[in-house]
Amino acid sequence: MTNSPVTTDLPRRGVLVGVDHGRKRIGLAVTDVNQTMALPLTTLVSKSPQHDAPLLRQVRDDYCAVGWVVGLPLHMSGDESAQSQLVRKFGIWLAEITERPVIYWDERLTSSAAEAILWSLGESPSRNKARIDGLAAQAILQAYLRDRPAVPL
Repeated sequence: MTNSPVTTDLPRRGVLVGVDHGRKRIGLAVTDVNQTMALPLTTLVSKSPQHDAPLLRQVRDDYCAVGWVVGLPLHMSGDESAQSQLVRKFGIWLAEITERPVIYWDERLTSSAAEAILWSLGESPSRNKARIDGLAAQAILQAYLRDRPAVPL
């Protein structure tokens, strides 16, 4: 790992885990090893750092994760909020407890996109909050894969 737990880029090969961090739940998604697509994984019920740490390390180990893409909640203007600061602290903690690098990625509108997917499937978003978090993590991760800077030649 680099000196800083938070980085500006992640390894280009290996499984990445997308994270939609909330106060009650943590939505997770994973990429394939070649990082061509993201799939929703699960939603963890967040209780405390002592409860969450072993679960997140287990995800790291089960999927041989090489890094984390944590959704950063921003206002529509692009400015950070109080929630952004909580997510940044979570990201630093996540990098420390899993010994894997973290990058933050704009998560604006990912929950809305996840809700739209559920509506299109004929499912009620209000009855599927945990699924929304996993789908939002997938949207964050897929946006990272699509928009991250190209590898210099």
